[in-house]
Amino acid sequence: MYFFLFCIVTLVLMWFITHLHNIYNHLKEFPAPPIVPVLGHVFDYVDPKKALSILTNNLVNHGGVIRQYIGPRKPSLATANRDFLQFLCRHSKYIGKAKYYRYLKPWLGEGLLTSDGHQWLSRRKALTSSFTQSGVLRNFVGVFEEKSDQLIKEINDLSSDKANVHLIMKRFTLDVFCETAMRVSLSSLANSADSNYAISIESVCEVIQNRMTSFMKNFDFFFQFSSDCTREKKNLAVIDGMLHKIIKAKHQERRQIGNAKERKDMLDLMMEVDIEGKTLSSSELRAHVNSFTFAGYDTTSSAMSLVLYEIAENPSIQEKLLEEQMQIFSGKLNNASVTYEILHKMAYLDMVIKETLRLHTIVPCIGKRATKDLQYGNLPELY
Repeated sequence: MYFFLFCIVTLVLMWFITHLHNIYNHLKEFPAPPIVPVLGHVFDYVDPKKALSILTNNLVNHGGVIRQYIGPRKPSLATANRDFLQFLCRHSKYIGKAKYYRYLKPWLGEGLLTSDGHQWLSRRKALTSSFTQSGVLRNFVGVFEEKSDQLIKEINDLSSDKANVHLIMKRFTLDVFCETAMRVSLSSLANSADSNYAISIESVCEVIQNRMTSFMKNFDFFFQFSSDCTREKKNLAVIDGMLHKIIKAKHQERRQIGNAKERKDMLDLMMEVDIEGKTLSSSELRAHVNSFTFAGYDTTSSAMSLVLYEIAENPSIQEKLLEEQMQIFSGKLNNASVTYEILHKMAYLDMVIKETLRLHTIVPCIGKRATKDLQYGNLPELY
């Protein structure tokens, strides 16, 4: 019996080592930073605060394309090289999502962020067309203004000189998203009972991040025995339960009044989407709503937090922003009302936001996976 198990383990290890060796042979022509035996480049990513700068320096020093080894995981390529990225774009039908996207599937299902190939393309075309032609953003400027007034009130009511701005912005972003996407009025910013939904989303995001940075939790077998797995299931039940009620109520509303709505939210538009002759099922609607929540919730709140930080750090920029607002509203800021057209007049604010995004990368990298072997020619010069 033990001999049989020994043989199985040996065969599995031999297959694994051979598999890694084959991948190594495919990638050996690409340069690599100094490697620690067995561990590879693990120490480059131990400190999250330094990981991005280390990766950036390695890319600059090695021509914009490097191979990496993170412990016993499969070797991978990291690139910021324009020519190599163009090569990947020319072969996009052979490029899929990286395997770590599977960590998102318990929450996002087969949404835009996790799906691949024809399924992703057909859904993206249908959803993009629906949203861009609907003028949905123009319709919800009033919601943005209302929620912004609530945000200002919450900040003014803070009892301490210090506050977690990112947490405040995350709650604010979620309140805005739920109102515009599903016409559900949350008060998570005010820490009401509605904040359970916000807390559940924050918790699931933490679990996903933990899986991405933990070697053991990378494997489903070990993850299922962890406290993070229990926490994920508990919070997903809260998220799915709330969305189930919202979608059910939306279906009932549409049966009663049909499509004769003056102002449609994102969920209304999703229910009208036709993909290859079929409308989206309730589970597909949940997957897409969750995907939009995940994609826009943390990234938008991070961007706004960084914009506030840069404005606070640069008083001269504050003055110029104030001057622009005074000019747009003719000096009457107390009772000023924002419209879609007025937003487009805020050119300097737009520049401040863009410069902040240039200085602080919200999503520094994405992961892709080649579904077949691709031949790449001679390595180009740096950029």
